[in-house]
Amino acid sequence: MTAGTSWEQLPSCGGICSTSAARSCLEGGRASIKQLARDCGFGTDERMRRAFQRALQVTPEEYRRRFGRS
Repeated sequence: MTAGTSWEQLPSCGGICSTSAARSCLEGGRASIKQLARDCGFGTDERMRRAFQRALQVTPEEYRRRFGRS
């Protein structure tokens, strides 16, 4: 996945999901992973986790640890 990509076809979330939106929320927000998964169109936190691992090779939790604001 390249920087600036807003929408990407991710079969694990059942269609087109905004990984960019999820990444932004993980970087700057404090909402739970479950809530972000629903809000960003993944449906469940498990689908979001699988999508992140496939696209970015990290889980949403690890992405938040690495890139989130303290």
